[in-house]
Amino acid sequence: MNKKYGREANPETWSKLWSFLVKWDDIGLMVNRNVIDIADLYELSGRSIPSIGEKYKPIFEEERTRNDPTSMLWFQHLIEEMQKESNGRGDNYLSNIT
Repeated sequence: MNKKYGREANPETWSKLWSFLVKWDDIGLMVNRNVIDIADLYELSGRSIPSIGEKYKPIFEEERTRNDPTSMLWFQHLIEEMQKESNGRGDNYLSNIT
């Protein structure tokens, strides 16, 4: 995935993708600070957030290895909180997404 979308391979696509992903990282920080209620967010987009995270996980891992070990940790936190919310509701759809 990094060969196609990575920073060096395609700077314009990288910029657009990273801008999109940073928004989810920011939302993860706001969930952590209780600015955004996880139950409300789950109602709005519960299944899509972990799916996005799973799809782009290789990019997060590469970015952490190459540039910033803290990259997208709030997004990861958001995914974990979504999984907890899912489990609390008895919706096991998200239990297999890491």
